[in-house]
Amino acid sequence: MNLNLIISPKADSDLKDIQLFIQQENPMAAVRVTEAILQQLENLRLFPYVGTSVKGLNNFRKLAIKGFPYYVFYSVGQSNIHILRVYHTAREDLF
Repeated sequence: MNLNLIISPKADSDLKDIQLFIQQENPMAAVRVTEAILQQLENLRLFPYVGTSVKGLNNFRKLAIKGFPYYVFYSVGQSNIHILRVYHTAREDLF
């Protein structure tokens, strides 16, 4: 399986906000976190069901970013993976 990634404007904004926030304290860490997230997004293209299903929301999944406290919230379609949000695990205000 090799699906297309569609990154929502909100998820794109999330990624930029994460990078800017970390960059204030540690620019190299910001690069590492961003690269880890982007690598996991690429892996979703091959393994779209690797994330856990989200309780109460059909067709939505959550992927933990290995080594960092971030989740990717996404849905899987027939030919696309829709990246909806990227957020810190401590956040509760997802939507």
